[in-house]
Amino acid sequence: KDAAGFATGVFTVKGMTCSACVNTVEKKLKACDGVAGAVVSLLAAEARVQFDSTKLQPQDVADLIKRIGYESEVVHEDDGSASVQLSVTGGAQGLEQFLLVCTGVTTVSDLVPSSDLSTVSVTVHYNRKQTSRRGLVSALSLSGRTATVVSLGSGPDDLSKSVSTGAASWLVYRRLFFTSLLFTLPVIA
Repeated sequence: KDAAGFATGVFTVKGMTCSACVNTVEKKLKACDGVAGAVVSLLAAEARVQFDSTKLQPQDVADLIKRIGYESEVVHEDDGSASVQLSVTGGAQGLEQFLLVCTGVTTVSDLVPSSDLSTVSVTVHYNRKQTSRRGLVSALSLSGRTATVVSLGSGPDDLSKSVSTGAASWLVYRRLFFTSLLFTLPVIA
């Protein structure tokens, strides 16, 4: 959720067959009280909806999509939380306190110094709506430390999730491409 009480959720939208279906879902969602925005993807069969969390819950948005005429389920609510594991050089003294006062940082954990005490491994939990991995690395640089990203951690932007989802999406797109090609070749010939 952001400061204004808006949340973003991802929902499945099953049964769409064309761009007119996408436009219908987007327009009808945007016309609903409590919905600030909606982006619908035909190929991914999902909708990313920004909604007022004081008026609607994620399941309410899925129900709105069902009332429009499509099957829908909540995939996840994007609350903006993420984490990153950093390797920091330049001293461990005061590192945790420094990170905790950075905008968007919620917690710091797993602070582990290396055997020669030259670097520190730390996991930083933060809100992506307020800061980013790049912002954290820049803040540490301004404090006289050098930070590198070791692991992307968790959150909707987690690399391992996007790689596995991307592989599945690629297969779907490939199948759709060859299916459309099958119907296009007789027209060309």
